[in-house]
Amino acid sequence: MVTTVITYEQPVNELIRICLRLEHCFQQAEYYMQGDSVWDTRNVLTAINEILNIIDRPDLKTKLTQECQRHHENLEKLQHSPNIDITKLQHILDNLDTVRSQLHKTAGKFAQKLRENKFLEQIRQQLASGEAYAFDTPAYHCWLAQPVNTRIQQLSSWIKELNLIQTASRLLLQLTRQSNVAKPQTAVAGFYEQTLDSQASWQLIRVLIPTNVSAYPEISVGRHRLCIRMLTPSNNEKATQTDADVNFSLACCML
Repeated sequence: MVTTVITYEQPVNELIRICLRLEHCFQQAEYYMQGDSVWDTRNVLTAINEILNIIDRPDLKTKLTQECQRHHENLEKLQHSPNIDITKLQHILDNLDTVRSQLHKTAGKFAQKLRENKFLEQIRQQLASGEAYAFDTPAYHCWLAQPVNTRIQQLSSWIKELNLIQTASRLLLQLTRQSNVAKPQTAVAGFYEQTLDSQASWQLIRVLIPTNVSAYPEISVGRHRLCIRMLTPSNNEKATQTDADVNFSLACCML
């Protein structure tokens, strides 16, 4: 019998945090792109706006390029190691090289065309204050009344401008998640503690808990130590640490 789990992830550095936020927004956009209602379209645009807010930092392209380079150099050292799938490794190296090259060729900030789009700029200004209401943005209200195929075609062209940032962040998350296998652990009386190697480049903490366990983790990670408190969920009261032992799986990812 296969037990389903809920995966909780805690980023250890800012770049992985950004990649996780981007992943969430792209998943939201992809989900609502399947719908044909005005509210689906609004949710896609909200996701696009959030992505543009996340990537609106001058150092992001450099950080992603450097991270691709670092992963490429580390993985390249494994080419002569025993029991290595050379074909799979070369495929990963090629992907890293392609993304790194595309990032290097990109001039200025990501998605500059979307930033210069006056129609999107008007919507983004309204979203910054909470919501783009019809009485504030009649042009947006008019566009939302267009046939669904017209709206989806336009949304697809805007999302296409974000393809590179999605590919880069997705690749880094994939490599990070696959860098370690989750192993069984027990939070005794709802508490788990582990010493971390301060010299290691930790990227992401992953906690997997079976769905039939009524607890969720509060993850605290520093340079030297990882602490996990298992809390009992409550809809009305403040969550408290459970007194029961909680079996879970843990992966401390580094690459």
